[in-house]
Amino acid sequence: MAETGNDLAKQRESSYQIHKFLRAEGAGPWELGGRYSYEIRLGIWPSQRALAMAFSISVSHVSRCIAISQLSKRVVDACGGSDNLSFRLGKKLLSILKKIGKAEMERRAIYAERLGLTSFEDLLEVFSSDVLSTLIKISTRINVSVSDDGSSLSIHGRDAKNLIPHISRLEGMINEFLASIPENKARKRRDKAKKLRRTRMRSASGGLDVS
Repeated sequence: MAETGNDLAKQRESSYQIHKFLRAEGAGPWELGGRYSYEIRLGIWPSQRALAMAFSISVSHVSRCIAISQLSKRVVDACGGSDNLSFRLGKKLLSILKKIGKAEMERRAIYAERLGLTSFEDLLEVFSSDVLSTLIKISTRINVSVSDDGSSLSIHGRDAKNLIPHISRLEGMINEFLASIPENKARKRRDKAKKLRRTRMRSASGGLDVS
């Protein structure tokens, strides 16, 4: 059934009231952008300009909110929720997202959320830097060094003792980080393929050791 002019007028009035409520409640750009984008897709407003004129706000404001709404909920939650996501932080995160891609952005969001970071500087450091070294630097104010043969890590600093109750968690995070490194993924695939070949060769040779 075709939508009538009265139906559209009611939708627009409802849209206006919802926007008024969101602004009064202090909704951030991510939440507003999601609403703007939804209503334009739904056809309530034909364009960003039409929506902006109806709400007496700038087209630039609408455009920036919609851009920030492209950030995933996981990233937003890692930043302390939509209320903590300012235009300034949102713009920086969009720039980082463009550089590192969605998958890496999501992975870094997991670490930021685990740390419970809320400050602009700390959040940017986690999202824009090497995750593991940044995580350790922010959460414990310590230094990490690698042995000459590359087989062990050493943790130094006055706060290192605070890690003792959380060693297993730290090990899990390090293992998760190592598993995500492309070189390690490739080596695991090679080792798995090699093991499979040996199994097949052993089976074909009647159980003889072919290693």
